[in-house]
Amino acid sequence: MDYTYNKELHTAIPTNDTIRLLTGFDLILEEGNKEKADGKIVSLTLKARDYLYSQRTQEAQKVLTYLIYSNQDYRNDFLRYVVAYIETSLLATTDFIYGGVVPNAIKQAINGSRLSATRFNQSLYIEATNSTEDF
Repeated sequence: MDYTYNKELHTAIPTNDTIRLLTGFDLILEEGNKEKADGKIVSLTLKARDYLYSQRTQEAQKVLTYLIYSNQDYRNDFLRYVVAYIETSLLATTDFIYGGVVPNAIKQAINGSRLSATRFNQSLYIEATNSTEDF
């Protein structure tokens, strides 16, 4: 899966090509140009990440951020989840994030992957905290 890792935002962001491959949606065509499409992808990725992290402690958020950055399996699960979130948000008739019911597709994308973990070994927290990587 193609993605970029934005170190300022501390997250992996799927490319339009990845979204198109997995969903059939081409955000460049829908938004009219690449800059608008990229902006929408970043915005929806951050909303997806915020929803995922809202259900975890700060320690678990730190470990998950570290794993998404450093572990390809976690990163791929995160990217699949973000793409499911983007697809669902494009198909939704209401804004489910701000007070609406979260669709099952988003819950299933989390629960059917490594992202469902809400607790991690203390050793992973120590590893993430002591990492010299800028994630």
